[in-house]
Formats: sequence, C-alpha cells, structure tokens
Amino acid sequence: MALGLFGVSLLMAPGPVAALLLPIALIGIGIGVCWAFIAQRIMTGAKPGEENIAAVSVATVQQAGIAFGAAFAGLVANTSGLDDGLNLSSILRAAFWVPTAFIAAPLAAGIIGMRLNLVARKSTGYPYEQSEQT
Repeated sequence: MALGLFGVSLLMAPGPVAALLLPIALIGIGIGVCWAFIAQRIMTGAKPGEENIAAVSVATVQQAGIAFGAAFAGLVANTSGLDDGLNLSSILRAAFWVPTAFIAAPLAAGIIGMRLNLVARKSTGYPYEQSEQT
C-alpha cells in the first residue's frame, strides 16, 4: 500500500491517467491481502460470548477510519494550498501531498503487525499452528 501511495503521489500530477493503474492496483492489493487476516484475527481473539461484538467492531472501525481519513485528506489538501482556490499550482501540490501523507500508516501497520505476530508466537504459541499431538 505504501508503495502504491508513493506511486500515486508521484504520478497523479504529471499523468497520464493510465500510469496510475499500477499504483492504484498496489493499494487495492495491499488492502485486499490484509483485510481478511485482520478480520479473522479480531474474531478469533474475541472472548467467548463476545463474537458478535467483535464482528460488528470490524465494520465500525472501518467506517470510522474512512471518516477520519477523509477529514485528514481534506486538512492536508487545504494545508498544501488548495484553500487558496482551484489554480493549477495548488491542485498539483494537493495531488502530491494528499497521498504522501498516508504513506506512514501502512508502513506503521506492517511493522506493528509483524511485531504483534512475533510477540504472539513467543508468549502463547502462534494461534494458527496445529498442535503436534499424535
């Protein structure tokens, strides 16, 4: 996702639109690859009797993330000069800075996810490993 966002930030302004297909595909692949595992991890980590709450929380957090992401994108666009009006230079700055501002999030999520997997393996054993009982 971070690589795709970086590609969008570099290619959005100069174009052509077809050049954005690969970066946008990378973003979509990153989301698609992670989403099922995140939802599975949340639901398998729920306490007995709280499975429904965990399942609903996935959609709730997704919707809150979309709302906060849209608000943050608007702040970045305005800060980069889009609040001065729709002129070419402000649009080009916003086209670069809005996707660039989101690069840190998938990088941090990847690092945190790898760290959590290592901690889970060390503390209680990896939850998805099958036991070696015969």
